Amino acid sequence: MRSRLQEMSHKLIVQAMAASDPAPEPPGRPWQSAVVLALGAVHADPSLLPGYCHKLLEEIPVAYNPDSIILPLHGGMLMRVYSLAKSKKALLPFLHQAYERLLAYHRNLYEACDPLETFLIDNNHPRQLGWPYSELWQSQPDQSGRQRIDPIYNTLLIWSNEALIKLGHLLKQDLTELIQWHELAIYAMNEYLWNADSGLYRPYDLRRAAQTPLTYLGGLLPMLGEIPTQEQAERLLTYLETGPWRDETFQAAVVPGAESPTGFTAIDLFSNWMLYQGLLRYDMFEAAARIKKDTLALAADQGIYECYHPISGEGLRGYCSPFAAALLSDLLLR
Repeated sequence: MRSRLQEMSHKLIVQAMAASDPAPEPPGRPWQSAVVLALGAVHADPSLLPGYCHKLLEEIPVAYNPDSIILPLHGGMLMRVYSLAKSKKALLPFLHQAYERLLAYHRNLYEACDPLETFLIDNNHPRQLGWPYSELWQSQPDQSGRQRIDPIYNTLLIWSNEALIKLGHLLKQDLTELIQWHELAIYAMNEYLWNADSGLYRPYDLRRAAQTPLTYLGGLLPMLGEIPTQEQAERLLTYLETGPWRDETFQAAVVPGAESPTGFTAIDLFSNWMLYQGLLRYDMFEAAARIKKDTLALAADQGIYECYHPISGEGLRGYCSPFAAALLSDLLLR
């Protein structure tokens, strides 16, 4: 029997497919992709999956656009959709098309946005990470002309490259280029963004050629792409459990300890989903269970939102978002 939250999630996903444009362009937030709705469809109504797959093909950029705010999550999400789909054979023609388009797009990203030639992408606009991260960056001093290598964006790209390697193996493709990207990017993340003193990943400021001393949830998210070693991942877990997040009412706020509902912090649903998946990759089941429990409790109490207040739990943005419903469905059923 479905819970009330499952029923709400199912209804929102079905309604999104019935809308004239379930994946608007440009999306409201960088992670609002048709592939997220496809993930929800796998759980709620698999008959909707072909429609979302078609939308995803339309959504994948054909070339790099400096004004785009789309995060490179498509490959990783697509692999999760495929792993959960019951009728995998029916997805193969679509996977061929998506694989080729994503491979070309990732190649374009590296050609246009890799100033260090290390397979790490730079970001020069706060909108590229979406709210509340955009507010966080704008709150930092001297942001004019700032270029940075951000752990979140690059984690998602590495995660997607890893997924494309798996899909490419399934489709019998030459993986030489992808494997090179993947291995060199992981090495560079640990070389440039890992801070051994704090046990956290930090953004890298290209102008100063130094890390930015910023404590935020993005520093924990590289676990999603299995970027840290086991030892590094254990230090990240220690930071989550004994550092500034330890006294949070709910885990895990984008910026620990901040209370403003309209400022640059919140319980961000997509961030918590990424953190949950990352913890599971390192068999950190207790910590993952708390993230899941707190996130689902907020949704059950306040309704389906994309962000929640870190202290009161009040829903802040994205009320009845089908994208949020899709992520909650995935949390509920795993």
